[in-house]
Amino acid sequence: RYLDDSYYKDPIIMDLENRISLLSHIPFEQGSGATLSLSVRNATGEPGMTNLHHDHNAAALALMEHARKGHTLPLTELHATLLGYLVDVEKGGETIFPCVCNTLKKSCVKAQVACRLLYEKGVFNVHPRGHNAPFSLQPLDEQAMERVKRAAKTLVDRSLKLCSGKSNDGLRVVPRAGQALLFFSNNVRGQADPRAWHGSCRVVAGAKMATPRF
Repeated sequence: RYLDDSYYKDPIIMDLENRISLLSHIPFEQGSGATLSLSVRNATGEPGMTNLHHDHNAAALALMEHARKGHTLPLTELHATLLGYLVDVEKGGETIFPCVCNTLKKSCVKAQVACRLLYEKGVFNVHPRGHNAPFSLQPLDEQAMERVKRAAKTLVDRSLKLCSGKSNDGLRVVPRAGQALLFFSNNVRGQADPRAWHGSCRVVAGAKMATPRF
């Protein structure tokens, strides 16, 4: 991990940054605060999922204090994410997108409605036990919270089926060494894309090593 500007002096790191910039069509900005990092997940022995989130969640956390002061700040500055896989995972560890699916299926339409609802209500992270508190200046009423609860359950149930292999209604990406996954949190109009909700299946055997770049 780099704690100073030596990050920008490493030729290997800079080569990777430039390649990511070319691939994503997003200029590399030195000093932006976003850098390559390392994520490691070890085997749990049990299938399942960790959590689902939209990457604007990171921006929401960073801007929460400003929002509490009444400032309206866009989350769409976080345009894209690249996830580079460093090792083959023996079993599990897939990256899943429950809302990237065939809209001719009613189940897909239901999932995309859930993704949009959660995003619009400021809920950017869900997991088998529930969801984060909504990033909202105004508290959600009881009816809205019930809709959020149902939407979160829809995504969790769908993701558990993706991770177990019981369903292919969604996108599941198997981690392979030397490969990378690039996806965008915004659509071509620069608006937030709720379909970018994604998560990770538990590592059942082996280990998962990846390098995310936001």
